Amino acid sequence: GAANAYLEIIRSESFIDYRMEGFQTIYNFPLYETGAWNCSEIWGPFPIMKWSDGHYYIYYAADDGNNNNHREGVLRSVTTDPMGEYEDLGMINTSDQNENETPTVQNTRWAIGATVFHGDDGRLYLVWSGWKNDNDQFPQRSYIAEIRTPTEIGARVELAAPTEDWEGVAEGTPIMEGQAVFCVNGRYIMLYSANASWAGRYRLGMLVYTGEHEGGFLNPDNWVKKEDPIFESSDCIESPGGPCLVPTQDGNEWWLLYHSSMYTGSGWTRYVSAKPIRFDEEGLPVLDDPLPLYTHVRNPSGVSYAQESLAIFQAEDAELSGNVKKTYDLKAANGEYVSGFSQEGDKLTFSVEVPKEGLYKVVVRYAAQSDDT
Repeated sequence: GAANAYLEIIRSESFIDYRMEGFQTIYNFPLYETGAWNCSEIWGPFPIMKWSDGHYYIYYAADDGNNNNHREGVLRSVTTDPMGEYEDLGMINTSDQNENETPTVQNTRWAIGATVFHGDDGRLYLVWSGWKNDNDQFPQRSYIAEIRTPTEIGARVELAAPTEDWEGVAEGTPIMEGQAVFCVNGRYIMLYSANASWAGRYRLGMLVYTGEHEGGFLNPDNWVKKEDPIFESSDCIESPGGPCLVPTQDGNEWWLLYHSSMYTGSGWTRYVSAKPIRFDEEGLPVLDDPLPLYTHVRNPSGVSYAQESLAIFQAEDAELSGNVKKTYDLKAANGEYVSGFSQEGDKLTFSVEVPKEGLYKVVVRYAAQSDDT
């Protein structure tokens, strides 16, 4: 559960800009002790959507401590400043029949990971992962609805359900979640995470919109699922999920943002990566293999600042002095960490070459074994 949860936002020049402005808390969720419908397990806030009233809106998933009660809610900026304070507008109705009903846990359906896309018909749509009935658990299906106002959507339509072994059917965890629709090269596609994230079986699938039938985006027949996963575990990375495609500032490239397990069995101990992608002859994305942890990639096309000087130094590669020693642990980055800083003279020494004289920012990441070590 996420007791005393809050939502933060940051501003950045680029999706790989590590010089991000400070975190700004924009909303504090109800305390867990209140038992409010949205006091626990705050998942997947959707990036800010600006409405015609000048305010900004954020969709999010939450429950009261019982996962069966996960529902989608919406926040609205109090002013027209996206970095300012937000207020909660309550739950949205993610059921099959939602006309003239005030959304409650009882008359809506389980829903997480709602995201928004603009259709070429001038309308806005919401897609999410949901259960068909109360307390289904599995399968988690892909749903869509038209957005009428930020707090009101049309009746949901099931676009697709997990049917393939790699989507979790073989293991009894049929899941489609983290759905996100993008218009790339003039074609609409839906990327989604499939299978069990907590079991190291996450991978990405794709639906392609054809528009061949009436009904547009709300017609399931207009969406064709790729038979095989388009992005999955490799020798160096396990369980990638949470896909997001981002165009570069100059519009010349697309990049994939995703998260992966830190180590085998890490579940939701994960890290975020970014990599450029390419396209096939049909104009569909080809994601290739995930990048190894701590791989330094080039700047995206059109980035206006220099980031090539970024370098990462692992403690186990430094010169060790005193009682400091290496320890092998699969849970650590690169399978090793150093410890033994108990006396004066216990230290690490790094040898670093810099391109020119000047001031450089150094960020140190560490974990303490106890309060005094």
